[in-house]
Amino acid sequence: MPFRSVTTEFALRILTAAAEEMGMSPTDLDHAVWQWQRGGGSCEHGCGLLRRSAGRTPTADG
Repeated sequence: MPFRSVTTEFALRILTAAAEEMGMSPTDLDHAVWQWQRGGGSCEHGCGLLRRSAGRTPTADG
């Protein structure tokens, strides 16, 4: 989906739905997404959340 067609409302709805599906808070998922975009690949706690959800092998910390 082109970036310009993603509205704030759509992003909020899809992030909230994904967080619910993953059993986590939307705030925590939003934080993890930002960490991933910055090149961190995981949350500040080293849980490896997005490594696992992206199909990557978790490391010892995650």
